[in-house]
Amino acid sequence: MESYDQNRYDSMVYDLLREAELQAVSTTERCTHEEVMAKARALLNNAEEWNRTKDRLS
Repeated sequence: MESYDQNRYDSMVYDLLREAELQAVSTTERCTHEEVMAKARALLNNAEEWNRTKDRLS
């Protein structure tokens, strides 16, 4: 069973890497790690704000 789980994990990682490669080929835009993380943090902050607002209105 461990072998099956490891193979599923490896397959998932391979699929994600392949998808990233295809996206990289399809665009010339390149982002640094810092830019990606800043965007992710901003999205999380907006989601948290929205949840707090929604809770207050309920």
